[in-house]
Amino acid sequence: MVIMVTITRNFELEKLRRAKGWKLVYGRRKTGKSYLIENFAKWDSYFFVKRGGEIFDKARRKSLEYPAFVALLEELILNGKKAVIDEFHRLPKDFLDFLHIHSGKGEIILVSSTIWLSKRLAEKDSPILGLFSEVPVGLIDERDIITQLKGYSAPDLMILGAYLREPLMLRYLHEGKKAKEIIVDYFEGMKFLVPLLVSSVFQEEDKNFTQIYEGVVRAIASGKVNSKEITDFLFSRKLIPKAEHGYSQQYLANLIKIGLVKKTRIFNNRKFIYSNSSPMIDSYFYLDEKYNFSEEEIGRKQIEEFLDIIIPKNIEEFASNLLAKCMGLQRNRIISPSTEIDFALTRFKKLEVVGEVKWKKHISNKEIKEIEDKLSRFSCKKILVVPHKSVLERESKDITIISAEDMERMAKTSLKAL
Repeated sequence: MVIMVTITRNFELEKLRRAKGWKLVYGRRKTGKSYLIENFAKWDSYFFVKRGGEIFDKARRKSLEYPAFVALLEELILNGKKAVIDEFHRLPKDFLDFLHIHSGKGEIILVSSTIWLSKRLAEKDSPILGLFSEVPVGLIDERDIITQLKGYSAPDLMILGAYLREPLMLRYLHEGKKAKEIIVDYFEGMKFLVPLLVSSVFQEEDKNFTQIYEGVVRAIASGKVNSKEITDFLFSRKLIPKAEHGYSQQYLANLIKIGLVKKTRIFNNRKFIYSNSSPMIDSYFYLDEKYNFSEEEIGRKQIEEFLDIIIPKNIEEFASNLLAKCMGLQRNRIISPSTEIDFALTRFKKLEVVGEVKWKKHISNKEIKEIEDKLSRFSCKKILVVPHKSVLERESKDITIISAEDMERMAKTSLKAL
């Protein structure tokens, strides 16, 4: 039986509560923005703008033409009411001028998911520049997902949490199924879901831009992690006319703005590396680049074999970000010709923690020694993340071992501190 699960987005709700004045809620499609605002925010009127421009008034259960909508909205905000306008970017351009004229009156929450929005807000002449407190909504926070999924061991919680942060994938929770079975179902399902999701993300954008944006996401999934590598990948696929340094920067900036891509600073360096925010999308394009996943028929047994490659990669990202948030630190990476460290956590550019993630059934004495030697170069706290402390052949005197159970406890403590 499918389990119906609703995850309360505590950390986004806290951002919403702290935001002052008018609010702009944005992020890519299917991350639960509308559900969050409609069900958890306080409002007097909720307007949804359809693709044809017609506005549906959810409070009054009727459709409005644009002139009637503007007149009603003006009356609401002049009377200090709270109004939500979902998919507001579909309204005529003069709506931005309306907002500028009425700035500071009543309370407005705008909801949007387009790259157009990111580009428009960045323009110096934008009529709404500076009028809104921005509230980004991405995937479910790591702390929310592992504290609200019930009935699983801590290691399984970490695996499920890494993937089910994608709200669409919560449907794969099934009573009586083990975590690995759920993840196999997940991979089978994403073969059909990801193309639809990516298409919906870009459906209101320019088609030429859509191909480039998908190219960026595909490049990152295939292991191209800096802007030069991504630019070269786009040029090799004939998506851009020149392989000029920095050509991909604007596309990356827009993808970061809507939450499809995130960047991580390289410690003691001005450079960044890029990763796909969604493990579902990243895994799909990784498998498609490596194994032609979108075209080939792949059975459950072969998917199980893929999990040995995919799960450790996504757990590394999940655990690193979870620890950074629980400790109140910023996540960095250490990448140099001589060494590469899974995560480096900083406070005001000062290195506080370095760590490795080893998500496997057994970690030998030799591997532990190699990790100790690698991390010994840094004069700060050293961490090794493992599924369970029993996987270690021996304990380490120099490194703090953090298990899945430890991370679950840290997440619960962080949640209580809100």
